[in-house]
Amino acid sequence: SQNFFPTDSAVWKEAQVRIGGPNDAPFMARIIMYGDTIVNGMQYKFLDISHMVGIHLIRLDSTEKKVFLQPRGQGIGSLPVGDNLFYDFGVTVGDSIPIIDLYLRDTLHWVVIRDSVQEFGGKMLRFIDVYRDYYGTAQVDRWVEGIGSLSGFLAPFDEPSGWFEFRYQLVCFQDFTENYQYEQDSLWFDYMNCDASLSSDEQAFARIPFELEAYPNPFGKELKLENPSDRIIHYSIITSTGQEIKGGYSRFQRTIYIANDKSAL
Repeated sequence: SQNFFPTDSAVWKEAQVRIGGPNDAPFMARIIMYGDTIVNGMQYKFLDISHMVGIHLIRLDSTEKKVFLQPRGQGIGSLPVGDNLFYDFGVTVGDSIPIIDLYLRDTLHWVVIRDSVQEFGGKMLRFIDVYRDYYGTAQVDRWVEGIGSLSGFLAPFDEPSGWFEFRYQLVCFQDFTENYQYEQDSLWFDYMNCDASLSSDEQAFARIPFELEAYPNPFGKELKLENPSDRIIHYSIITSTGQEIKGGYSRFQRTIYIANDKSAL
């Protein structure tokens, strides 16, 4: 049966454009979910969003079929620290889903108005149509179980079009665990159709599990990371209470030395 959200490595690519603003050139954003980590005794996946700062965290609640996003760095608007409800697939028609707004930090409610099963990318998948009243402005969205929103990866948190006309569209999705891939043409730009193949770096980043060696642990003034491969490394050092004290990026570097300017942990 179809998972309510990818459980391991997955990639989303979406077309984005801001019409009417100073930077209205379209571009393709890439989102990768990969790996595993434990924070406060709970398991998370890493989330790398190409046009945002930081490596963020995703947590799945398989019992209630909910997805939570925990922002890291400064890349996802003003979402508060900690788990934020991202998707809820354990719902029926009429249910209300409280999700915080990406920029206003105000909780608004998506209401389920339709729940159906349809063919999508060669598979029969569940569709959930949701609606919310954004201070008098009607917003609708469509979520696909196992994938997410068709209006952009962060659509449940997003704000309506304002002075800048934001437009997002899922162009391709690949779930490596399910061996499932979906593609569609961009609604606006023929030249932004999805490239079905990921770059070699992206494939390695998303698909191949690996472990970094970190020592000493715990550490005082300096931590040494040993990378067993010549792969892109995004690292985040998180305390047992969930506080990120260091994070960074390294490419083709087998040994990384990280100075700790905080107290010894």
